[in-house]
Amino acid sequence: MKIKELKDSSSLKKTLDGNNQNHPGIAEESYEKLLRCIHDCSARGSSKRTFRFLEHLINRGVQFTGINLNDFIKLFPTEPEFALKVLELLTAKQAEHISHFYIYRSKGKDLRASPHQLEQTMLNEILKLKNLVVMRVHQYYFTLEDLMRLCGSLKKLSKISCKIDSESLFPIEELDFAQRFADSFGQLKIFHFVTTGFEQSEEELSFYKALTNFSIKHLPNAREIRCLQYFFDMSQACGEMRETSKLEYLELKATQMENVAFNFNKFPSIRTLVIHWDIINIPFVSFSRNKKKLKILESLKKLKNLVFVDYKSRTYLKVCWSPCGLKFKDAFLNWTTNRLALGLKMTQENSNQQILKFGATAYNEDRNSLLDIQFSFKFNCRSY
Repeated sequence: MKIKELKDSSSLKKTLDGNNQNHPGIAEESYEKLLRCIHDCSARGSSKRTFRFLEHLINRGVQFTGINLNDFIKLFPTEPEFALKVLELLTAKQAEHISHFYIYRSKGKDLRASPHQLEQTMLNEILKLKNLVVMRVHQYYFTLEDLMRLCGSLKKLSKISCKIDSESLFPIEELDFAQRFADSFGQLKIFHFVTTGFEQSEEELSFYKALTNFSIKHLPNAREIRCLQYFFDMSQACGEMRETSKLEYLELKATQMENVAFNFNKFPSIRTLVIHWDIINIPFVSFSRNKKKLKILESLKKLKNLVFVDYKSRTYLKVCWSPCGLKFKDAFLNWTTNRLALGLKMTQENSNQQILKFGATAYNEDRNSLLDIQFSFKFNCRSY
């Protein structure tokens, strides 16, 4: 959360007292102090008094560049109109300054909650934030139509994380829909979402699969597109991609790697590759027959993070790297094998879902270069 820095003083007390009347705002580190002041005011008085106090601060020069509206929702949880009035005040007085907008609870508590739809009155206020760059809204959900309208109007928006109604209309069969979709979301660099609905219902799964694949194919300038609820095999979109993508994050099932390897040259910017080994029970020799097919993995020259989901054998490292000319330094690999096996065993026995990470240095004989790779191992993840 950000509040623009003072030119001459970052003292919250002086700001609230009205000294330094010519300053543009208060320092970022004072945001929590400001919230505590507003919270103290709300504890001693009504929502009307708290609103007047906030209005006084803004009139005296407190300038917001970012806000989590939930900080104001929880002040008067039985008066939802209070948060709307705060938003209306900010859009009326400081819309041009706000670049970060959030409505979410801490620690991901609202990822799987059943929220209400974002009301049109609040949506209309957010539409006034023309300089918005980052938006995260998980405490309410959008219909896809409303989200397209919002993103299409906020041309500076580059990162969103939001909850989308899985029953939204998604008319991919309409001739102009792909263009309208690209016009709405084409400026996004990061597109994260979760969906509403009964967990793992057919409707919910069908919607998020279609949305993920469609987004990858029609938003080539995005760096990351992902549903935060599940691991998702992106092989369909990878195989159907016709133009070069700037995507930096990719999730694939191991069984699909060979099928989409021919099109990996469309994804030269990949930095994180997530591979799901959940259903692999076939021996390593079955993969070795197709090393030439996997040679195209060599095109992933920017890869920095390799994530194995439900990893079951150290030979999987060879499956990924031998075909593309990468070999791990013998000393490092020998040192890690027993420790890694022990770590994997402990992780699987002691937790429903755990992540084990370690770093490695690999070298490519053809390019004569060193690569620092971060490995992550996840277990018992939901995948589709």
